[in-house]
Amino acid sequence: MLTMRHGPPRCARQSHRLRVEKLLLPLTFGATHLSPVLAEMARRHPLLHIHTCYSDRVVDLVGEGYDCAIRIGYLQDSNLIAKRVGPIDNAIAIAAAAVAGLGLAWLPDGVKDQYIASGALVPVMCRFPPPTAGIYVVRPPGQNPPAKIRVLTEMLIECFDQHAYVA
Repeated sequence: MLTMRHGPPRCARQSHRLRVEKLLLPLTFGATHLSPVLAEMARRHPLLHIHTCYSDRVVDLVGEGYDCAIRIGYLQDSNLIAKRVGPIDNAIAIAAAAVAGLGLAWLPDGVKDQYIASGALVPVMCRFPPPTAGIYVVRPPGQNPPAKIRVLTEMLIECFDQHAYVA
């Protein structure tokens, strides 16, 4: 939760506008990759107190009162609004599972080429591109995102948009 800690100094109006009541983060990725971003957000907005919920369970954002959630991977169609803030690359784990015979895998060229060259994997379904995986800020529907969600989204884009992270 983002709330004011002390009396209202000059930036109190901005801090009040940025108050996030509930933020849902994926358990492992949230603790390792998103916590530093939230720490930076707190540093930039010292009057804010950030409260997060770390969980991998699927929640009803509206029904459970969340302002937004960070979702990783491939998003299902829903009535929620999603903004991609960065790429995600779980190719190494997927390649290992495919080599072990656990199914089919969509892999980036740089990863699949080495496995195909070694004969460990065989290409199939080459004409069907995979869906885009990524890191997303997901929020309840509405015309424009509140300032609190825009600030969080912008900070996540600043941090993640240039790098693919392994999930």
